[in-house]
Amino acid sequence: MRSLLFLVAILPGWAGEPAAPYWLALTVSDAEASAAWYRDNLGFVIFDKMDLPERGMHIRFLKLNGFHLEIAQRGDSFAVKDKVPGKFKKSQVRGYFKFGLLVTDLDGLVTNLQKKGVQFYGEVIVDERFGTRFAMVYDPDGNLIQLFEKLKE
Repeated sequence: MRSLLFLVAILPGWAGEPAAPYWLALTVSDAEASAAWYRDNLGFVIFDKMDLPERGMHIRFLKLNGFHLEIAQRGDSFAVKDKVPGKFKKSQVRGYFKFGLLVTDLDGLVTNLQKKGVQFYGEVIVDERFGTRFAMVYDPDGNLIQLFEKLKE
């Protein structure tokens, strides 16, 4: 038993440490423009890039408070709306349809994004069930981002 306790002490992940959000990759139409949008509107830092013109790929690596966002442009990528006829909601398509960021001043951020002409999905909503307020915005490729602020107790 003593050996097992020692292992748990030196290998905390082995003991079932909960996972934390770390990395998300998005395919976009223009990596440079999208990276600039996330930097200028949400405060991400562009920390690296990779260009593979022979494969038609341009990748920008961004981070914000320990969370990494990979922005990938592929020459052969397409928007689902261009391939699927008819009207549908993004939430009807299997896979990710939004991701969320926790912010400390939702009203200030919303005002700033509105001044910059960022497209919103709906209005600010108070969600008592989860103890948050949130707003949702679209990036240049129509990816939905939910901006959360915890309610004051």
